[in-house]
Amino acid sequence: MSIITQIPSSKEWKNLNVISIGYDLCKKYSFEFKNQKYILKIFSQDQVQKKKVEFDTLKELESINIITPTPIKFSKLGDEYYYILSWVEGLTLKDWSKNRSDIEMYEIGIEVGKKIKLLHNITKNTDVHDKVDKIIFKLKSFETKDISLEHRDIVLNYVYDNIDKLYRQPVSLIHSDLTESNIIINENNDIGFIDFGSTGANYSYYDFHQVQMYNRFFNIPFSIGIINGYLEKEENTLFWDSFAIYSAYLSLNKIVWAQKYNNQGLIDDMIHRSYQTFQDFQGFTQNKPLWYCNPNEYKMKLKK
Repeated sequence: MSIITQIPSSKEWKNLNVISIGYDLCKKYSFEFKNQKYILKIFSQDQVQKKKVEFDTLKELESINIITPTPIKFSKLGDEYYYILSWVEGLTLKDWSKNRSDIEMYEIGIEVGKKIKLLHNITKNTDVHDKVDKIIFKLKSFETKDISLEHRDIVLNYVYDNIDKLYRQPVSLIHSDLTESNIIINENNDIGFIDFGSTGANYSYYDFHQVQMYNRFFNIPFSIGIINGYLEKEENTLFWDSFAIYSAYLSLNKIVWAQKYNNQGLIDDMIHRSYQTFQDFQGFTQNKPLWYCNPNEYKMKLKK
């Protein structure tokens, strides 16, 4: 018997649909109950700890001004576990962005950056040194992996030479996967975040590791906006050093990640992003990418 039929009230659910997008290993569904929409995730014992962190984080976020899924229930049935969350209404940034102007994309980026700042205001007195130690461990493994890039050793040396700077970052709650598919915009242009599957305490600026490898290729005005909304005109050298180090590391790590799926198209895409990242940072001789503009520079650019 399916675990779903054993969940209390499931007989009254309507429009139960499988959600197949994403790389999460759990089974995902959407359903309606009493005219409200929800998301159901079913997972095994080895995922319980990670899912409990996600569920508890969403409880913690109920007190701040960010639209996120509401945690409803976390339980066990037989050998499996499940949780239920409310569904966040609106369009993903990916869908919302269609036919939007550069200024609209920049301004929505500003608002997203401000929401990330709110999230990072939830500081954590937690030792997260292992987050950087894990990067160092992976860097060593990259030395023996098949990463056919002309600039591989330059990137490795850059990260090795600068990685100690990452330990100086503030520590807070982070989302950790803010791609255009996990940012929701409702009919009032209010910002929401979904898919907290990688959330937890971490170095704050790690939340921007997706900007170079994903957001930048999705939309540059948005990418500029998300940083400017977060920094609020502050000249933060540690932010930029961390941003460049994470971007360099991810430009190699994402290739290794893609190789696990044995998908040549995905691998080629990540190789392309790696080359572009190397060019954007001028061979990692600078900590700001060429596509970035500060608020005053961007206003001047829009006037031209």
